[in-house]
Amino acid sequence: MLCSSYGCVKQRWLVVYTQAAHGRAEQTVNKQHLKQSQAGYKAFSALAKHSFACAADAEAALAHLQKTLKVVALHEPIIVEVTGFKGKGRLGKGRKPVSTLNSRGKPTSNLQGLRFLSN
Repeated sequence: MLCSSYGCVKQRWLVVYTQAAHGRAEQTVNKQHLKQSQAGYKAFSALAKHSFACAADAEAALAHLQKTLKVVALHEPIIVEVTGFKGKGRLGKGRKPVSTLNSRGKPTSNLQGLRFLSN
């Protein structure tokens, strides 16, 4: 039994553990984990499609993404130079390739947040 006081009124609380409640809580946490990991993968995919002009901008965007991710972790993130042509259609005379920088990495799920349920 837990005792507390709120607004000068003494309160007594009884904490009850049931296996069914634990199962429902585990399902809720797993569902939230799945939603957050899907959002993390989507954010990384959007960053990987984005082209940057300089390495400093690409590294700053990658660092910002890593700070905001809670459930997904990026392993071996790198900045890759990609060469291509701007625009659509046939190449005209004198058209030069343009190099841009994209980010690559291996997004993986971070299961440390779910560890408390296994105890």
